[in-house]
Amino acid sequence: MKLLNYISYFTLLLTFGVLVVVGYWLIHPYQPIVFNKLPFKVDKKVIKAGEELTYNIDYCKHNSIIPNITRYFVDEIVYLLPPVTALAKNSGCHTNKILVSIPPTLPPSTYYLKLNYRYQVNPIRTIDVIAETEKFEVIK
Repeated sequence: MKLLNYISYFTLLLTFGVLVVVGYWLIHPYQPIVFNKLPFKVDKKVIKAGEELTYNIDYCKHNSIIPNITRYFVDEIVYLLPPVTALAKNSGCHTNKILVSIPPTLPPSTYYLKLNYRYQVNPIRTIDVIAETEKFEVIK
């Protein structure tokens, strides 16, 4: 009978511990990255379809998690680019120059690039950080 009491107490303690961990994972205010200058500055305001767009990011990263990045060209219509995985950077503050190929089939218009950085911060939670570039014009 005493063994059953110990098993019951152990089960209750283990359940309480799991609830505390899951609760922490759900409510902790994660901030995996902070962008210092938004919108991101583009190097050229007018670019031909098929060339590369260059933009500069200035950020402080607070962990070593590598995000998946979904990119969109946005005007009146949204054009989705294939998702990419960010280059591994250690935590800390950095500046980078990023190149994005403009699809040759992208219609001429004025766009901005919308970026969704998705971080898997723990086994049950993901954090999305949204950023945008300045507007630029795509010509043929």
